This record gives sequence, structure tokens and C-alpha cells, in this order.
Amino acid sequence: MKIALPVLLLLAVFSGAERAVAGTIQQAESVVWQVAHYLQAFGPEKTFAAINDRGGPFNSTDVYVFIHDRTGLIRAHGGFPSYIGTNIIWAKDLDGKEFVREIVSIRTSGIVTYKWLNPQTREIQPKTTFVLSVDDLLICAGVYDPVIISE
Repeated sequence: MKIALPVLLLLAVFSGAERAVAGTIQQAESVVWQVAHYLQAFGPEKTFAAINDRGGPFNSTDVYVFIHDRTGLIRAHGGFPSYIGTNIIWAKDLDGKEFVREIVSIRTSGIVTYKWLNPQTREIQPKTTFVLSVDDLLICAGVYDPVIISE
């Protein structure tokens, strides 16, 4: 229970953040670690619910959290809730990069870059995602480059 109080304090700080501001990769990494601690303290179901809540503590600026399992199944998604329960191991970005396969291959932590739809701008943009492996889950959060990719 030692971790619960720091996690709750962090949640209080992040819940008031401005949601229209562009995030940084450092913020993405930080929120991933916060989710990992929250997962340890409260378990998967409460963690998934907190991530899926667009107004929740883990969705600030344009940084949102999503979680895959090792098969590519989306267990939680703060940016695109309609993806929850969908396996997108086959997904490719505009350049044909199989970025989900890259995400699920990470064994500790790492960075994955790809082009993806930004839910705020509704435009395809370069995205850099920090990934942390926790047991059989991959906790991810990324930031969008402001460059818009024309299709």
C-alpha cells in the first residue's frame, strides 16, 4: 500500500492538466511509469477503466495511454476507445511499417516511431511512442509531431 498515496497524488496533479497542449516524449514516459505503478496498486481492471476515461488522469495534453497484450490485442485505449478488444497486430502505418509487431516485441522498454491518426487534429502525423513491458502487457503513450502528413 506504500505506492497508493504517491499514485493518488500524481493523479491529482495530472487530472487538472490542460488537454489541448502538445505533450513531450518525457511526459509520455512519465505517464507510462505512473500507469505501471497504478497497475501494480489497483490491478488491471481499474487501470484499464482509468485509461479509457477520456477525462481521466492518464489522458492529458495530446498524450494518451494505450495498452496492448503480447498478441496485439488492445486492452485499454485513451485515444480511440472503439479499438478496445480489437487485435491490431496486422496494423501498418502509411509507410507500411508494422509498428504493433514492433511494440509487442519490446521486452523491457523502448521507443517506437510511426505515422498515426491524431484524435485531436484528425490528421495523420508522425508519432513517437514510449513502451514499457509489464508482465504480459505493454503500456504505451506517445506524442505527435506537429507535421501533418498528406495522404
